[in-house]
Amino acid sequence: MAHNYQRDDPLNMWFVVAVESPEGADEAIAAIGEATGLEVQAFPKLDTFYIGFFVEV
Repeated sequence: MAHNYQRDDPLNMWFVVAVESPEGADEAIAAIGEATGLEVQAFPKLDTFYIGFFVEV
């Protein structure tokens, strides 16, 4: 998970799942639902944005 936000809204928690494949996202979402006992709704990304952030090691 990259980051998440809690809100005062019916959709009160949202987060970003970063995985290598769409199947990996499905697996991660299912695991989160099983671990929490909550319904997890998936809202797939519509566009990809690159912010140009690189870290030299």
